[in-house]
Amino acid sequence: MGIHKHLIGLVLAIVIAAQGRTSLPVHDEHISIWSEDNFPNPVPVPRPVLILLLQDKTVKDSMDRATESERKNPAQLFRAAEIHLRSANEIDLLVVGMTPIQGADNSWFWVVRSAYKNPMIVLFTTGYSVEVMPSRTNGYRNLLSAWSNPNGTETRIYKFDGARYKLRKETWREHH
Repeated sequence: MGIHKHLIGLVLAIVIAAQGRTSLPVHDEHISIWSEDNFPNPVPVPRPVLILLLQDKTVKDSMDRATESERKNPAQLFRAAEIHLRSANEIDLLVVGMTPIQGADNSWFWVVRSAYKNPMIVLFTTGYSVEVMPSRTNGYRNLLSAWSNPNGTETRIYKFDGARYKLRKETWREHH
């Protein structure tokens, strides 16, 4: 797992450098990078969001691997962090699944818009990390997911289309 963290950091540094950014506006200064292993300031998953997650097909398919205790208290299968996709006064969530709600070699992430008012899952993606980027499309921050293996790194950029996040660019870079 240590090599993966190193690779993720390297990939994200390359992506940011490739974007030609030398400084960011003050309100977008903090670029958030999340993974199962590095998930700062977790918050409880609100019940309406938990209900949405438990209806998701990937979650339903994984619940047969959950223990009896996990099935009785499914909130323990997720970590959530508050993010701001559009503005500082709108609270959204980035949620990551914990074992068994994840892939064999990657984490599963959900982005939930309006987490405390009228929650809606606007993205499901996999990888080792998700970055909330300073750039925006239709007023919402763009998102980048990254996944690595010993052969290379895959990055995916998602942009908001007015209703949901859609994959806009996918790249694979081989490790040399």
